Amino acid sequence: MQVDRVFTNLNESYLCYHVVERKQIKMLQQDQSFVTDDIKVYTEIGYSVIVGEAEAVRERIAILEKSLPTWKELPVVEKKFKLVEEEFRREMSAQYPEVKIHIGNNMIILEGPDREVQAGATKVDELMKKVLEKRVKLPEHLISFIKTSSTISKYQNRFQQSLRNPVSLEVGSDLVLSSLSSGALDEASAAVERDLSVDTVKLEGAAAVPPDLDRVKDILNKAKNEANCQEFRVDVSFIPGASGTAETKVRLVGYTENVNKLKEVLHDYQMNQVGIQEVLNLPHPELVQCFDKIIDLIGMKQTKVTIKTSPFPYPCVLVSGPRCLVNKVQTDLNATLASLTLEMLVLDGPGVQWYFQRKGKESKQEVNVLVAPMINKKLTSTKIGKCLKEVGSAMEKNFDQMAKKWSLSSDYVMQVDAPPSLGCSKIFFIECLPWDGVRGKSKQALRNGLKRCLDLCVQQGWSSVALPVIGPGVALKYPLREAIEVLTENIHQFGLSASSGSLSTIHVVIKPGYPDSEESYHDVYRHLSLNMNQGGQAIFRPLTSDLDDVTIMLGGGVKLQLVFGDITNETTDAIVNTTDFVNIQNDGVCKDILTVAGPQVEAQLKNAKVNRGEVFKTQPGSFPCKAILHVCGEKDTGVIKQLVCRIIQLCESSGYKSVAIPAICAGTGGLDPVQVAHAILRGANTTTSSSPIQCLTEIRLVLIKIDVFLAFKKQAIHMFPRAVINTASVPQVTHATQHPPPLVMNVDLSVLRTTSTIQQCHFLIVGLCRKDVENAMAKLKDLYQDQCCTQTLKKEDLAGFTQDKINSLKQLMEILGLYVEEDQSSQGREVQSGAKKPDELVKKVLEKRVKLPTDLLSFIRSSGAISKYQAHFQRSLRNPVSLEALTSALASLTSQTLVLDGPGGQRYFRTEGKVSKELVESSWNVLIREQQGAYYPDVKTKSPSFSSPIPSIKPGPSFTTWCSNPVGSTAVNKTSLEIKLGSLEDEQVNVLVVPMIKRQLTFTKIGQCLLSKAGNRIKVHFALMASKCPPRPGDVLQIDGPPSLGCSKIFFIECLPWDGVRGKSVEALNNGLKRCLELCVQQGLSSVAFPVIGPGIILKYPLREAIEVLTENIRQFGLSASSGSLSTIHVVIKPGYPDSEECYHDVYRHLSMNMNQRGQAIFRSLTTDLDDITITVGGGIKLQVVFGDITNETTDAVVNTTDFVHFQRDGVCKDILTKAGPQVEAILKSTKVKQGAVVRTPPGLFPCEAILHVCGKKNAGIIEQLVCRIIQDCETFGYKSVAIPAICAGAGGLDCNVVAHAILRGIKTATSSTPLYCLSNIRLVLIKIKVFLAFKHQMMQMSESILQLPHVPQQESPVSINADQSIVCTSSENQQQRSTFMFLGLCKKNVDNAMTKLRNLYETQCSTETFTKEDLEGLTQDDMNNVKQLVESLDLNMEEDQFELDGLTVTGLKDRVNQVMQMIHTIGPLRRETRAREEEDLYTRVAWCILGPNGNWERLPRTANHNLESCDVMGGIADAKGILWSVDLQRMEAQRHGQKAKLKRLENLPDFTLPLYWDNMAAGEGIKVVELQPSSAEYQTVKEAFKRTATAKTIIKIERLQNVHLRRAYEVQKKYIADKNGQGGAGEKLLYHGTTQDNCDSIMKTGFNRSFAGKNASFGQGSYFAVDANYSAHTTYSRPAVDGSQLMFVARVLTGIYTWGFKGMKVPPPRNNQQPHNRYDSVVDKLDNPGMYVVFHDNQAYPDYLITFK
Repeated sequence: MQVDRVFTNLNESYLCYHVVERKQIKMLQQDQSFVTDDIKVYTEIGYSVIVGEAEAVRERIAILEKSLPTWKELPVVEKKFKLVEEEFRREMSAQYPEVKIHIGNNMIILEGPDREVQAGATKVDELMKKVLEKRVKLPEHLISFIKTSSTISKYQNRFQQSLRNPVSLEVGSDLVLSSLSSGALDEASAAVERDLSVDTVKLEGAAAVPPDLDRVKDILNKAKNEANCQEFRVDVSFIPGASGTAETKVRLVGYTENVNKLKEVLHDYQMNQVGIQEVLNLPHPELVQCFDKIIDLIGMKQTKVTIKTSPFPYPCVLVSGPRCLVNKVQTDLNATLASLTLEMLVLDGPGVQWYFQRKGKESKQEVNVLVAPMINKKLTSTKIGKCLKEVGSAMEKNFDQMAKKWSLSSDYVMQVDAPPSLGCSKIFFIECLPWDGVRGKSKQALRNGLKRCLDLCVQQGWSSVALPVIGPGVALKYPLREAIEVLTENIHQFGLSASSGSLSTIHVVIKPGYPDSEESYHDVYRHLSLNMNQGGQAIFRPLTSDLDDVTIMLGGGVKLQLVFGDITNETTDAIVNTTDFVNIQNDGVCKDILTVAGPQVEAQLKNAKVNRGEVFKTQPGSFPCKAILHVCGEKDTGVIKQLVCRIIQLCESSGYKSVAIPAICAGTGGLDPVQVAHAILRGANTTTSSSPIQCLTEIRLVLIKIDVFLAFKKQAIHMFPRAVINTASVPQVTHATQHPPPLVMNVDLSVLRTTSTIQQCHFLIVGLCRKDVENAMAKLKDLYQDQCCTQTLKKEDLAGFTQDKINSLKQLMEILGLYVEEDQSSQGREVQSGAKKPDELVKKVLEKRVKLPTDLLSFIRSSGAISKYQAHFQRSLRNPVSLEALTSALASLTSQTLVLDGPGGQRYFRTEGKVSKELVESSWNVLIREQQGAYYPDVKTKSPSFSSPIPSIKPGPSFTTWCSNPVGSTAVNKTSLEIKLGSLEDEQVNVLVVPMIKRQLTFTKIGQCLLSKAGNRIKVHFALMASKCPPRPGDVLQIDGPPSLGCSKIFFIECLPWDGVRGKSVEALNNGLKRCLELCVQQGLSSVAFPVIGPGIILKYPLREAIEVLTENIRQFGLSASSGSLSTIHVVIKPGYPDSEECYHDVYRHLSMNMNQRGQAIFRSLTTDLDDITITVGGGIKLQVVFGDITNETTDAVVNTTDFVHFQRDGVCKDILTKAGPQVEAILKSTKVKQGAVVRTPPGLFPCEAILHVCGKKNAGIIEQLVCRIIQDCETFGYKSVAIPAICAGAGGLDCNVVAHAILRGIKTATSSTPLYCLSNIRLVLIKIKVFLAFKHQMMQMSESILQLPHVPQQESPVSINADQSIVCTSSENQQQRSTFMFLGLCKKNVDNAMTKLRNLYETQCSTETFTKEDLEGLTQDDMNNVKQLVESLDLNMEEDQFELDGLTVTGLKDRVNQVMQMIHTIGPLRRETRAREEEDLYTRVAWCILGPNGNWERLPRTANHNLESCDVMGGIADAKGILWSVDLQRMEAQRHGQKAKLKRLENLPDFTLPLYWDNMAAGEGIKVVELQPSSAEYQTVKEAFKRTATAKTIIKIERLQNVHLRRAYEVQKKYIADKNGQGGAGEKLLYHGTTQDNCDSIMKTGFNRSFAGKNASFGQGSYFAVDANYSAHTTYSRPAVDGSQLMFVARVLTGIYTWGFKGMKVPPPRNNQQPHNRYDSVVDKLDNPGMYVVFHDNQAYPDYLITFK
């Protein structure tokens, strides 16, 4: 123990320390002071040991440690350290020279004595703290540019040189600047922000899509490369728009100088090179028909801008071209069109329409449809097509677009929309073939095409069509007569058809100037005239021609006729021959006449000596006339005129009654036909008018050339306006042959009297100034009046007429549009003399007093006009006006009555329109009073006529001005409440209520807004009224509303700032609001708008107190006995304020609670701008837009929008998770989400089945995809309803319009692309007003109407498509309403302006909508009854559309029309969708087939399939080619034009679709053998193929094998091979396989078995099939039976891709050695022309038929 203690004490008192550091070992060795009595040092190799007392050793160790140099590493930011490095080194070298400084990568190493090293480290920290830092926020794209370019080093050097203190730059998420000077940092950041920029430019129009987009990219990339040639200075990137939108943006990043240059390049390109199209609205829709003439009228110069008219979506002008030019042209056109004068001229009179549609129409008559030929779908393949191409590029563009879509297999005719420059709506192009003979395909193709064109005209409701003679020419090379025969025969067959529908006119167009034009005309005319009647029955109405005779009555009663024909066919007394008396036998009239007359006449001519201007007379010879008069025109019109005079004189002197004259010198003579016509007509007119003509009664100008006749016709109409064109339009009336009675006393002449043949022609006349328009109207009237005359037929003139002739005369007069009445001249004198006496009396009365109309006097008495004007004159005139002066002043007033006809007009002007009517009164300073019960004995009420079925066009009804007596009554209605979102100054009401303080207009924000909109006028009125009667708190100051505001009055309430609930401020506001409502009733005003008065920085009311005061006053008003005329109260809330949503909810809550009192309704309705919006989308899904809080929803699923990071930020996510609870939030935090995914979690405490969490990434495309996935998930998990917020529109920061568009597009896509069976309701729940309004706006664009309709229940019964549409047509007598207003004003201009304004106000409220046959398709009879009830309840007019077959047109007030439109557009698609689903489902189960002309069964389309299955065949069925058949289901036959076709019904098995040529099979029937009838086409097809090679064999029978199991396996194998081979296909062939009776049954039941391959299988061990039947008929393969019969299968074999086979092969060889599993499908005996195929898969062949033969 003692020894242990000794050792313990030694250990505690002494210390042993090992030194291993070399420097320390050396110091111990050299410094002897370390060794003392108490300390010993022992040195060994590599180390030393110090031993001694512990305390002394520790001291020596400390001395050793201090004597060594110290290292210290200091981490620093290298760029920051460089800012202080110089100063640091300077101070260290001065103060601590022993310390060495080493600088590494972001590291400083100090080496030296410990104390000095520590001091150096402290110095570094002090200097680094002096470095200032500034972070510059830059766009991320600019940060990327800085990182990739040399910008940092460039700015580093620049700041080093230019700034007093260096600045370092570092780029991370932001740009970080460091310096010792704050001023240097500011200068550096300003320089960076100034020199660098990022800009985004939106590409507009064509520049946003290829190919212009590619051009933009090339231009910008070229400019970018030029800028970056020396250094990287600018970058360009293109940002595509959201999916489905043609929008592209260009992002420019880099140095500002270069960015601006590229922006200039882009701007220049978009302005000068990119074409845009702008729509120019026409002031009058009628101008669209004549806009090309208006362009000529205003003298517009040709530019690079294209101007064309378009009727869709409304009559307008499309201006296309470079943007800069388009904008200029659009501005110029708008200014010019605004200056045009437009008037409507109506001409009444008998025959007026006939005249201006025929003789009075100088321009070429327009038609609906032009028919043209084409070859190989090329426009310019024929001359007609080339002419059409010259119309303009629009024609070629329309043609090319249709040619890409059209195929001859679908239709014989290609339909192309005609450009506006053509006088038609459609062009039908017939695909033609060059002539290949009478029995060739070309003639049949043309016949089919023409027939199809006429059928299309009837189907599409066209009224006129123009057909050329198709065929003759260098392209098609038809013989002329064959072409004419095809055309006229088609027209003939069309006339024989049951109905021509709307087609009233067929034009056959012949182009003059061709060698065969005359022949063509004569042949066409001959064929058509022969086809006018069939079996004594007229099949066409008239036949007219541009070459019909023209008759002119000259002086002396001489009849001059222009006749298109051959003069050699004339039988007049005299014939005129034109000749030069030298070249007698030259081609022309002379040669023709002399050929008929004979050689004697020719001999006389040769010997004749004729002086200039003489007429040489000869005998007629063989010509059937009395004399031939020969003349020579000398190619001089003066000579020709003299010759015509002498010809007429010679005929008169010779006693000739008629003469035929050709076009002298116009044919081979070479003179211009126009000059010849002018000379001959002037000669005839001069002669007959200058001297009496006794004998000559008829002059016939016989013209053999078309162009000559047309020239004469034009001159005749010009010189003789009363010329009559004789047409073939008057039908010949034939009667049985009988002698007329001797007396005519019993003939009834009254049948001739017409009740009304008055016609009207309406002309729209447009001009540059009113004077020109008025002159044109006067000229048009004169033109018609010059053509009119009156003729009196005396009784003697009608003597000898039988009753039949009188009836025929009546028919003639009706056709010619004449007006006939009994002559009243004898009674007229008595009437006129009797009228003189009242006139004299009236004149005497007028001399003494002013006579005013009775209705005007009644109006003056009832309206208080006398007191008003008495007071007015008292104030404004110097001397008071006496009663006589007042009466005289009233006589100077202008009064007029306006009658507005139209459905819903009466209701409109008594409710919504009443405000507008009062605004017109105040604006134009007139008085307007409605007259009730006016009776118009002579006025026929017409339904409003609308010019276009397009909903966006809002034409008003017709207006008529009449006078009537006022009889009125006023209805008392309860008041409607409306919460409006907007500005008070924008409201359209009678009264605006506004607060004021201390009689100052602008003390409140509302007053400031009124002043800003209305200007100084309201300021003056306000000051004037405020100065007259200083208001007290609660008083109301009334001023008239200026025209710029939509009100008649403004009521200002004097208010006090808030002083507590029981203070005077609340009392004053109560009194003011109550007084405003009382004034509205007292003054007969119908509508008033209140703001929520009080909240704000001036009055400082608590919001809820202000709302309570307002709503309580409205409630007290509703409880009063009568609301008088006040029908509408608006409460206006301005959105955009922090408390706007709270204000809305409070107002709505108070008003909704006040709607009823003790079970009695005190207000009519409560509506708001934030009412739910409901529409039906695809699949019948109900889509609702709801203003509210999504946490209050109870749908099956609720959608949460989050970024999956910040869950507790304010917004929808925080609200939903707060209600759901912490479990849901915990799930979200642990979830890893991919972009575009929908995360489904349990609902937690939320009252729903699941919460769907999404992240929109602030990207519209992602949001749209998310909505689609949300709907798909709801359908997958069986959710019936889902609530969706505005994803990313709130805290997400995305524009609410963009979000609305994306969400609605996603819903539309998801609901229309896939059928939905579970999900039935989608609710878009929006908590912000701004967001709701954005969604509402987008929905209005998405849907044709957003009016809420009742849900349409789904019917289980089959939908009928034959609902009676006539029940919804309203009677015009029942629906027509009339609003009659009397206008009274100081001048006519004010009255006219007020009438125009009132008309326009009503017009804007009216619209029309046409529902096509397709829109109404699928509606049941109950649906039509519901539509009828809605139409009647809304006071609308619905009638069958005269232009749209089976269509309906509804007219009336637009909001009511929209309700009907929404109902039809909602119910119709549901019915059609149900029908389509039924048809599709049935189509998979049942197949109805029709036997085609080629003997093959053809499957009928889905609609016909459904109709046959449901026995709905009354209207017939249409096959796959669109051909209509009538059906006899008992006989299973279809019939058409005497042609019969069999029908067949196949019922498919659940897992197998029967081939069409099979017979039906029962559900459990696996195999069926059907023996074919020898008369069937199927039997003949199989037989012909067999006999092609097996000629010596005789077929006993053919059986069809129907094995379901084998055929199903075969079809699977067929699809596999086809998919594998791609374009190579399955290679299905019909081949032959001989067999025996033993093997036959096995093959029929189990198919071909390759294991039974013969021993001599030369090409492999598979199943063998022969191409030729004679090979398989060999007895080796088809061994004869006992009776000598043989068997052979006709098999369907899948040969696929084959190769040569060889003996012993068990499977086909591989196609490629590198792919051993990809083998050939079959092998053959030889590759060039196989005769044998071998397959190695049993399901690769199917036994189709079994042939028994000998």
